[in-house]
Amino acid sequence: MTIKENYGDIIHTYEFEKFKQAMGFKVWLCRKSDPESKGKIEAVVKYMKSNFVAYRRFSDLQNWNLDFKDWLDRTANRKQHGVTKKVPAEVFLVEQQYLRPVPFTDKTPAAIVTRDVRKDNTIWYNGNRYTVPIGTYRPGRQIETREESGVLTLLDIPSGEIIAVHQVSLAKGVLVRNNNHLRDNRLKINELYESTLELLGNTAQAIEFLAMIRREKRRYVRDQFSLMIQLTKKYPPEIIKQAINYCLKRQLYSAVECRDAAIYLANQTEHPEHSASIFNQPENWPLHLQVKTEHRSINVYTNLLGGVD
Repeated sequence: MTIKENYGDIIHTYEFEKFKQAMGFKVWLCRKSDPESKGKIEAVVKYMKSNFVAYRRFSDLQNWNLDFKDWLDRTANRKQHGVTKKVPAEVFLVEQQYLRPVPFTDKTPAAIVTRDVRKDNTIWYNGNRYTVPIGTYRPGRQIETREESGVLTLLDIPSGEIIAVHQVSLAKGVLVRNNNHLRDNRLKINELYESTLELLGNTAQAIEFLAMIRREKRRYVRDQFSLMIQLTKKYPPEIIKQAINYCLKRQLYSAVECRDAAIYLANQTEHPEHSASIFNQPENWPLHLQVKTEHRSINVYTNLLGGVD
């Protein structure tokens, strides 16, 4: 259901995101390696397994659910919790006042059929390959497929923008190609380059940096230039200039590295007291970091092991 934490802006799968928005609820996602949050759920499951499930015969699902409900009313929800000292059934009556009703909807989310975009900018569909425009491929990218009246429509997720349209082939193992997909889109890249360079002040350093990005990150040049445009909107020109010089000096030809440098430089400008790092002040290190290991001659070990001098 969840693809990436994304620094707190959780990215869910397309289908789950549609369901979440339709039902109007929010998701509280347990972070990885967090036993305190996950343990609350795991403890409930463990309690159910070791109390209700243990030594109970299973005949069919209907009787199992009826027995489980009786067990909840009789035991699980009636006993006082060992930590909170509260009875779950009584607490639920209080919480029930704040629960939202399940929204009524007669709209059932349509089934979405997706396909992975291959490195050669094609997708597999019913035993055939169908082309998409050059540059569509990105690692892990999927697109939505819709077939209607013999026409296959390929759409971007989640924008819904149409990427390609093909006639469905009745044969198997063929490549269905749209010749427009073979056209070189470098003109658009050049336009993006020019607009990025203009926002960066058209300096010699910016020209060199963008040229190196174009050479080193050829597959992601659009994303790289787009990130540089975002930086110009977020940070003042002087910060961007210093970040570019920092990257050029260290041969870091990446918009991500430039972004990180800009974040650091902006933070130093706002909080100059942080520039004096504790790592440059050994006398202020914690005691356990000031411990020095003892150096012994190798002869000490050879003598203990009976070796020769």
